[in-house]
Amino acid sequence: MRTFPAATAHIPARLALALVALVAAAAAGAAAAALGVSPGVAMLVASGGALLLPFARAAHLRRFDPFEPIFLAAVAHGTMFVVRPAAELVRGDLVYWRPTRVIDTSGTMDTVIGLGLAASVALIVGYYLPVGPRLARRVRTPAAAPHADSILAVALLVALAGMALFGLFLMTSGGTAAIRSFLAGRDISQVGLYRQSTGYLYYGPFLLIPAALLAAAASRARRDLGILVVAALIAGMLLVIAVPTGNRIFILPLAGSLATYFYVARGKRPAAWAVVLVGIAALLASHALLLAREARGEGLAASVVTTMSHPLDSLQPITTQADAEMAPALAAVIAVDSVKPASTHGFATIGDTFVRPLPRLLWRDKPLPVRHQVIQETWPIEYKGGYANPEFSILLYFYLDASFFGVVLGMMIVGILLRWLYVAFLAQSESQVMQLAFAVLLPFIPILLRDSPTDTVVKLAFSLVPLMAVCWLATDRRRAPAVPVEPWRR
Repeated sequence: MRTFPAATAHIPARLALALVALVAAAAAGAAAAALGVSPGVAMLVASGGALLLPFARAAHLRRFDPFEPIFLAAVAHGTMFVVRPAAELVRGDLVYWRPTRVIDTSGTMDTVIGLGLAASVALIVGYYLPVGPRLARRVRTPAAAPHADSILAVALLVALAGMALFGLFLMTSGGTAAIRSFLAGRDISQVGLYRQSTGYLYYGPFLLIPAALLAAAASRARRDLGILVVAALIAGMLLVIAVPTGNRIFILPLAGSLATYFYVARGKRPAAWAVVLVGIAALLASHALLLAREARGEGLAASVVTTMSHPLDSLQPITTQADAEMAPALAAVIAVDSVKPASTHGFATIGDTFVRPLPRLLWRDKPLPVRHQVIQETWPIEYKGGYANPEFSILLYFYLDASFFGVVLGMMIVGILLRWLYVAFLAQSESQVMQLAFAVLLPFIPILLRDSPTDTVVKLAFSLVPLMAVCWLATDRRRAPAVPVEPWRR
């Protein structure tokens, strides 16, 4: 277990690390402005400069941990609010197109780029503030590892529950016709099936993620390849559900959590070159899944061949298509006044989290999720038809609650939580429960930044909560004493 100095030392140095993000962003923006570029480009340079700070620090110290959350967060946020807006400016076609409405975003793209810059700086500042490490001191894990046999037994029950919930969703949504529809690929009609049902059913497959991870942990504890086959079968069930429709929101946390646990359980880290290769492979696989789900019947094999024949096309979902359209989509709804800053008074980020779990059967007048309200107001025909499904990123909800201040505060809190997670993991990295929790949470970072806070909480309720419940049931109740920790100073 890694130990740390007393928590009261070196506070000025820690604060200096947070302030470097402000200086780096200001210097990059000033340099770009001095060269006579547009304000949008200057802000993009400043945002990119802030997000590159953790990478520069790791390179300087020659100590790069690919599992440090800030790296994944910086890549995800940078893709949405640096790379994509830059591609829009390079093309010069600042228009957000949808079948029923074309929206000019030339007047609001700079606003969104400014929001992205504020978010970038706040994320880095929050991450390097001493708040997260101080909170990590309060984290305690069980003194004993969960019992392998109990883990396996309950993991199988969790997997069965996940399949039962999704099976019930299919049966109540059309039975065999719904099954054939989902196996054939993504279709507009499926959106209506989700709207008519409840998340308690169609989020059921998320239960297969902790089930597969727990089975893998039991296999490692028992050194039993047979149990590992069980884990693979559970993961395979999720892939059968997710691959035909190209549902990468299922695949990312499944693959990410298993890969993370494989390394952290052994106290290892992948090499930097391996991370790059995995990133390229993931980009190609994502593009192949995207092609397969739109083909409806042509098959994944043909999509893989197409992707490998034209590998550079895998960048299109990020630069021109919907995968990273958060900045232009947000610029569009701001342009037509569908989004009014500081108009939801906390409902978008906090209130919706309490309202969403209430079944609509019990509350017929329950308000629509904020994202649905925005889409319904902006593209009413497409929303009614079920084929308007843009994403706006977590910034939309912070902006609705408290304008630019909400974005800064919200992203600073995100940075604090990410550092809290990492320092708590480092302090208790030998704990199997901590290893499992960290493995589940890490892949959800891009999902958190892409979706609404409520959507992320709901997905975690089907992923992290069952995992922790199983660990609680299968573990000795005795607790280890809290470990005083200090921010990791490399």
